[in-house]
Amino acid sequence: MDGEIIVLGHKNPDTDSVASAISYSVLKNKLGQRCVPKVCSAITGEAKHVLELLEIEPPEVLDTMELKVIDFMNREHPYLSEEETLKNIGYIMGKEGVKSIPLVDKDNVVTGIITAGDFARLYLQEISSGETISTGIDLESVQKTLNGTIFLGDKNQLISGRIIVGAMGVEKLVSNLGENDILLIGDREDCQIQGLEHGINALILTGGTQPSEKVLELAKRKGIPVLGYPGDTFSAARLISLARKGREIMTKEPCTVDLNTTVTRVKELFNQKKYRSFPVVNEKGQYLGMVSKGEILNAQPKKIILVDHNEKSQSIDGLEWGEIIEIIDHHRLGDVQTKKPIFINCKPVGSTATLITEMYLQKGIVPEKKIAALLLAAILSDTVILKSPTTTSQDQEMALYLANLTGLDIKEFGGKIYGWSENLENITPYEIVTGDLKEFSFLKGRLALGQFETTDIHRILEKKEAISAEMEKLKNKKGLDHILMVITDIIEGDSYMLSIGSLNTYVELAFTKPENGIIYLPGVMSRKLQIVPPLSEVLNV
Repeated sequence: MDGEIIVLGHKNPDTDSVASAISYSVLKNKLGQRCVPKVCSAITGEAKHVLELLEIEPPEVLDTMELKVIDFMNREHPYLSEEETLKNIGYIMGKEGVKSIPLVDKDNVVTGIITAGDFARLYLQEISSGETISTGIDLESVQKTLNGTIFLGDKNQLISGRIIVGAMGVEKLVSNLGENDILLIGDREDCQIQGLEHGINALILTGGTQPSEKVLELAKRKGIPVLGYPGDTFSAARLISLARKGREIMTKEPCTVDLNTTVTRVKELFNQKKYRSFPVVNEKGQYLGMVSKGEILNAQPKKIILVDHNEKSQSIDGLEWGEIIEIIDHHRLGDVQTKKPIFINCKPVGSTATLITEMYLQKGIVPEKKIAALLLAAILSDTVILKSPTTTSQDQEMALYLANLTGLDIKEFGGKIYGWSENLENITPYEIVTGDLKEFSFLKGRLALGQFETTDIHRILEKKEAISAEMEKLKNKKGLDHILMVITDIIEGDSYMLSIGSLNTYVELAFTKPENGIIYLPGVMSRKLQIVPPLSEVLNV
């Protein structure tokens, strides 16, 4: 939507990422900016559990920031019925200033497209080989196109044949006439009668000529329709061909695009098909709008606010297509680049939700109860119920403020948040690995680092083989050099790491050698503070 700002968390969204996107969108909307929260992959695990617990609708998934047809299509571009006359089609093209018009059937399904080039080819064809109406045109269409009169004949009667202008003597005219020709002539009754006697298909009288009784009687006996046109004969000859239906000269089954076609794909189609524009259709092929090169050139990038991350590898695909206007985060500065100066709120606290809660207070806005509970859940999740070494006095202060606002007990509510991880029967190894997975780019290679927090460390470690198998699959799928999985015991405050890939030498240098395939990390609970920095030291040299 035009003017809409997307508030977006990182891939594999955790509770802090989702809560920050939702709560910051609410704040920005209260401040008069139209914002909408999005996630760049499906919400699972704890984050899903928290949203269900608080009865909050999850944000929609946005798979790429690259512009799609829905973002820049022209919804006002005219379209017409395939039964419309060429005259009216040409009139609409001129009136609307467009060079092509999609044509549709009675169900609004696009059946063809007609362009200014089609009209030009028709005109040149008529000049080189003479004007011939090969497909029957009903009298009513001819009458409307000429703005003329039907003197004799049924409006649904079809006429076709060569268009002959009677600008010659009777003998010459008769020698040139063939059966089923359409004769255009002025007030020359002798030529009119000879044409009727010869068996023409239709008689069109020009210059406002009125047919005599003799002519009408002969035409009626022969079953030949008679029409009148107030203008000159040459104009009538030009206009009759425009009484044909659009379907007769349109390009049938034109190349179309749908709402989700990316701008890259549209550009490819422009190069492959050499067309200036494409109709936009729904799944039934029904017309929705038009996309042209002009729309692409004038398309504006989507505005984005990044929350809880600022590294490209952790963000949505096609991030470079968007325009980042803010970053709210509590991690190290990454590699995201912006086109101009932006607002950044990046502080060393335990949770992005802490920063957003502070921003509510700074703006003098009290979050509604559900949003306050969501912010509290995010703080407690990211700080392991305020026990993580990343926890700061700001986290504690904001958590207390939100607890008082909602009437929630911090310890009890924290237990409910982590309670989902106790139901291990319903948690798959894939969910354990991907629930809170972040990607990092180091000089030595690309690495993914996941973390799963639990109150039942032994039951999780029993799944070591299955978890390792999922890690291997994910590493290969993403083309990573290495993947690490940190399983944190929130009761004892220790972690256990599984390591798979080509960077094991550096991982062991940063921490220690594994025993039975597991690297024990006593006192380690924070990925941001206790795992990423040692990895950076060995992988960025």
